[in-house]
Amino acid sequence: MQTSTHAADVALWYERYAPSLRSVAARVTGDPDDADDALHDTFLAAWRFRGTFDDARSPLPWLAVIARRKALTIVARRGAAPPSVASRIARGRRRVEAHLAATTPLHARSKAPWSISF
Repeated sequence: MQTSTHAADVALWYERYAPSLRSVAARVTGDPDDADDALHDTFLAAWRFRGTFDDARSPLPWLAVIARRKALTIVARRGAAPPSVASRIARGRRRVEAHLAATTPLHARSKAPWSISF
């Protein structure tokens, strides 16, 4: 009977917290596939250790710690260091620059003088 309660808890947690936990894992691993693996491992661990969780508390901090540890384990197995803050900033800057490069011609055309001929 307790196992079905645990399953319901973990299923509810997945629905509520999976996007946030995937974000935690993605920041640590720097790779979406590794983040998905870490998320999977997080909920397996939550299932296994559900009995140790204090129901009086929110599960998100507990799950976030598990997700971070699982992501760090994946990074360590991969043999690469987690992405540094500087590399994340540089990647974000490149994305912004690419977006601006793609949209600037649209803005330039919309502000070009109109020529009306009769």
